[in-house]
Amino acid sequence: MRYIKKAQQTSYEDKFNFTQEENTRFARANLTKLVYTAAHCEDIQTTLTQTQTIMDGISVGGVAVTDIITIVNEQYEQAFLQKVLADSTKTTTDKALTMLYHNMRQQIFVDGNKRTALLIANQLMIAGGAGLINVPLDKWDQWQQLIVDYYQTNDILKVKQWTYDHGIQGVAVRRVH
Repeated sequence: MRYIKKAQQTSYEDKFNFTQEENTRFARANLTKLVYTAAHCEDIQTTLTQTQTIMDGISVGGVAVTDIITIVNEQYEQAFLQKVLADSTKTTTDKALTMLYHNMRQQIFVDGNKRTALLIANQLMIAGGAGLINVPLDKWDQWQQLIVDYYQTNDILKVKQWTYDHGIQGVAVRRVH
C-alpha cells in the first residue's frame, strides 16, 4: 500500500459555497458530462450523446460491451475516506483533491481507478457544497503529465494545486473567491 507523501501545509479554500441541495442540482444537471469526461480516463471515446444513451440503459452500436460496463459500473472505495473526512483542519475541496489523487495512485481496482476516484471526490464536493472537480478536456495533456509525475514521485502538492486552479467548477454567482 502506498501512502501520500507529507507535503508542506497548503490551504485549498472552497471556491464555491453551495447548499447541499444546490450542489446536488448542479451535479445532476452535469452528470452526463461528468461521466463522459471520466470515461476518457479509461480511453473510452464515446460521444456525449452516446454516453447519455448508455446511462439511460440503452446499448449503443459500435461501442464495446466492456466500455459500456465501464461507463455504468460505479464502485466505491472507502479505506482512505474515513481518515480524510475526519480531518477537521481541511476544507471540503482539499479533502476531495486528496481523495482524488490518493485513490488514483492506489490502483485498487483492475480497471477504472481514475474514474472511480473522480466519482468519489465529486461526491465529497457535492456533499460539502463546494462545486465539482472536472478538468476540461483541452487541459488533459497537462493534467495527465502531472498525474504521471505524481505517480512517480508521490508528491501530491503540484497536481493538487494545478487541479485547484484549473479543474474546480461551479456557478459563478455562488463563487466564494
